[in-house]
Amino acid sequence: MHRGTHIALTLVGILCVAGALAALIVLFQLRFTAGDMYPPYSSLRSDPLGTRVLYEALGNCDAVTTSRAFEPGQQLDLGPDTTLLVLGIALREDTPLDRAEIGALQGFMRRGGRLAITLFPSRHLRDNVLLDDDEDEAEQATDEAAAEEDPAMDPGADEETQKDTPSCGPECADNSRTDWLPAREWLDLDFAYCDLPASDTATCSPFGTEQGLPPSLACHTTLVLTNLTAEWQIVYERADHPLVVERTIGAGSLVISALSFFTSNEAMRDDRVPTLLAWLVGPATHVIFDEHHNGIARHEGIVSLAWKYGMHWFAATLLLLGGLFVWHSAYSLVPRSQATPPDSARAVGHGTASGLVNLLRRNIPRSTLERVCFEEWLKTHGQRIGPEQRGHVQALLAAMEARPAKQRNLPALHTEIRNTLKELT
Repeated sequence: MHRGTHIALTLVGILCVAGALAALIVLFQLRFTAGDMYPPYSSLRSDPLGTRVLYEALGNCDAVTTSRAFEPGQQLDLGPDTTLLVLGIALREDTPLDRAEIGALQGFMRRGGRLAITLFPSRHLRDNVLLDDDEDEAEQATDEAAAEEDPAMDPGADEETQKDTPSCGPECADNSRTDWLPAREWLDLDFAYCDLPASDTATCSPFGTEQGLPPSLACHTTLVLTNLTAEWQIVYERADHPLVVERTIGAGSLVISALSFFTSNEAMRDDRVPTLLAWLVGPATHVIFDEHHNGIARHEGIVSLAWKYGMHWFAATLLLLGGLFVWHSAYSLVPRSQATPPDSARAVGHGTASGLVNLLRRNIPRSTLERVCFEEWLKTHGQRIGPEQRGHVQALLAAMEARPAKQRNLPALHTEIRNTLKELT
C-alpha cells in the first residue's frame, strides 16, 4: 500500500508538470502567432500593422516562392530573378548605410534583381518641411537671425565649428568613417515633409498609368521625396511631390516608396491594391522579405544547430535517461527486505574519542606527548595566561621531562597543572 501511494504521487506530479509545460507552450504559441512583439511592417506580424498576409499570399502563388532574410545584404544569396522587399524601414537622407552592403545590393540589381524599399510613415512634420514662397522667405529670415546668434548655424562659419556640429543627429555621428555612406549619396534623392490633410490621396503619374496602376492611392504619411535626379521615374505623387519612384540600375531596378500602408495586413483587408503589389514585386520568381533592418537576426547556437541537423531526438533520449536515473535514485527497483538483521550481524564501529586516541598513538611519540600538548595549549590560550602562570607550567613540564620515561605520570601532571592554574587565577 505504501509503495502504491508513492507511485500514485509520482504520476500526479508528472501530470502536473506536463500540464504546466503544455499551458506554457500554448501561451507562447498565442504570443508568437500574433507577432506583436516584432516591429511594424514585419512579415512575422499577423496583426494589422504587419505584412504577414502579403508574405503568405505570395507564397501561395504557384510561380513565386518566398523567404525571410535575417542577415545583412552582403550575406544573402541573391539571384537575378529575385525581388528583395525592405518594408517600413526608418530611412532618412542622413541615415548611415554600410558600404559593403550597398555594394552587394548594387551588384544584385545590376545582375537583374529588384530592390523595393518602402519607408516608415510619418504623421508629423519634421525639420525639413516644404513651404510655399512666403513661408520660405520668412523661414530664411529666421535662419539668418539665428545664424547671427549661433555661429554654428552660419553657412560661412569656420571649418572647426562645422565639424563640431553634427548634421544628422546621434544615429550617424560616426558618418565620417569610410565604411559608412549617407543614404542621400546612394539614392540620389532627399526626404522632406508636406502637410497632410485629413483625407488626401496620391495620384498616379503618366509613367504609372502606363504600368496599369490604380489612378489614386490612399496616403497616410507626411513624408515626400525631393531633389530627384533625372534617372528616377515618378510613379505616384501628392501635390506635385513624388511619393513612389523607380529607376533602372543595370539589368535590374530600384523602387523607393514613401507609402507603406498598401503592404500592411490592414490594407489587405480593407483597401487592397493587387496591381500595385504585383508591380512592386515585379517579374521575380523568388521574393525575399528582409527582417534584418527590423533588428531581427538569426544567431545559430547549440540548440538551433541540434534542431537543424535532427539531433532533437538524441536530446530527448538523454532527457529520458536522466529522468530514469533520478527515479532509480529515489526509488529502488528491488523491493526492500522486511526481515530485520539480528544485533550480532550489525557492524561494530568506534566512536569519535577512540578514533582520536588511535590517531594520536600512531602519529605522536609517547615521550613528546606532554611537550606537544603544551605547545598546542599555548597556541590556543597563550594570550589569556600571564608570565607567572606560564612559568609554573613550564617548571612542572621540565620536572616531568627530567624523569625517566617509565616514571612519568601524564594524568597526574595534567591534574597538577590544572590545580596550579586555578590557584594562580
